[in-house]
Amino acid sequence: MGPTTSAATEPDRGEPDRGEPDRGERRPAGWARPVRGLLTTVVASVVLLPLSLIQLLVVPLSLARNDSSGVGGPFRTCAPDSVSCSGPHYGFAVLGVVAVVGCVVVPALLGQQAGQHRSKAVGRGILAGVSVGILVTATATVLLTRH
Repeated sequence: MGPTTSAATEPDRGEPDRGEPDRGERRPAGWARPVRGLLTTVVASVVLLPLSLIQLLVVPLSLARNDSSGVGGPFRTCAPDSVSCSGPHYGFAVLGVVAVVGCVVVPALLGQQAGQHRSKAVGRGILAGVSVGILVTATATVLLTRH
């Protein structure tokens, strides 16, 4: 009979290691990826916040009828004595809404990619909710601190 080999002395056949990681190899903790995704979403939301706030101002202005004669300021509403009126500009309002939605969706997608949640739909939904929360909080803060 030939010599027998044990599992410890068998040569490596290139099979993937399914056991414990090497002592020198470090794997991220189970909570590190979701936290990384959340932080990515928060940072991206804060970076896009000025664009969102400007678009939230532009949408109502584009839906109003304004006096375009130049008398009384650029955002004077049409009155019976107005010489010429313009508006509403629906296309500009739609672009503003699309920009605001994009400023919510893009941070959620970036956070999903960084966090690598197991369920992509749930991860995107949670991170979009975080992004919406940041936008609503900032909008409320701007509206409440106006003089």
